Amino acid sequence: MPLSPPRHYDGHRLPLRLEIQPTDVGPIAVVVDEDHRDVEIPNASFDDLRAYVAAANEGLPHTVGHRLVSWSPCDAMPWHLATAFECLAVGVYRHWITPAIREELKTRICWTDRDGHPHPVHVDRWLRWRAAEDEALVAKGLRAVPAPPFKAVSKAFRGYLGPSGNQIR
Repeated sequence: MPLSPPRHYDGHRLPLRLEIQPTDVGPIAVVVDEDHRDVEIPNASFDDLRAYVAAANEGLPHTVGHRLVSWSPCDAMPWHLATAFECLAVGVYRHWITPAIREELKTRICWTDRDGHPHPVHVDRWLRWRAAEDEALVAKGLRAVPAPPFKAVSKAFRGYLGPSGNQIR
């Protein structure tokens, strides 16, 4: 839900999101603003990106902002839970996900099993949403080309280790 009146941080409309995006070399973390535009933060680690988004969104309602395609499994989640779900779904950047965050995903959102792993049906739904969101971004001219689906990335880079050293499943 867009903020009224709109608020900005470093010239970007809030709230910001930290999302996992596919690339030709494997998943990466990116920051996007309420207008679905990339927030360039050169040479930042995942933890730097997470701290930036937390500082930008401090004091805002705890939602991830609007999406172009509204059936994401992460709809209406606080941004940190949406990011945690995406990290767990893809198997990267898991070092920051505390037992409390896993418990919140499990009990409040109900998208994970007893051990805090996303249910495959929700991962598949998220993958379909990500592909549809990428198509919508391309159609609006906000992304030059659609990103490859995560399943193709994970199959092609089965041995690729993410920046946190966690192997992609």
